[in-house]
Amino acid sequence: MSADVYLLYPKPWIMVDRIIDRSAARITTVKLISASDFYLQGHFPSYSVYPGMLMVECILQSAELLLGQRQGGGCAGPSYIVSEIASRFLSPVTPGDTVVFETGLSVSGLEVTAVGRAGGRTVIHARMKLAKGEEYA
Repeated sequence: MSADVYLLYPKPWIMVDRIIDRSAARITTVKLISASDFYLQGHFPSYSVYPGMLMVECILQSAELLLGQRQGGGCAGPSYIVSEIASRFLSPVTPGDTVVFETGLSVSGLEVTAVGRAGGRTVIHARMKLAKGEEYA
């Protein structure tokens, strides 16, 4: 299932290529890393590495897809603000890698945890705290 149908912004900033599986509390998404991705150009020209912050963006978009599904459709409904992000990058991601992100919500629905894996290795762990948008208005 393509993610671009559900996200509110256009390419090239859609970082999720496909949704593999989702339930009320979890979503599994995929990002294919291609040498032709424009954000790899100039990012260590002799050794292209996918930027870590774009992996965090993949997780944020996966969480947005999950929250939208929980609210009964696209991404409409109450908005959430990410109030804290903690991430750890464990292995470089290079062109040709396929990163699978497993993203889940806590029981309270106010914390997102995620892990990204490529080629059998873990490349990122992340935890994000959420707050309803009106709490920051």
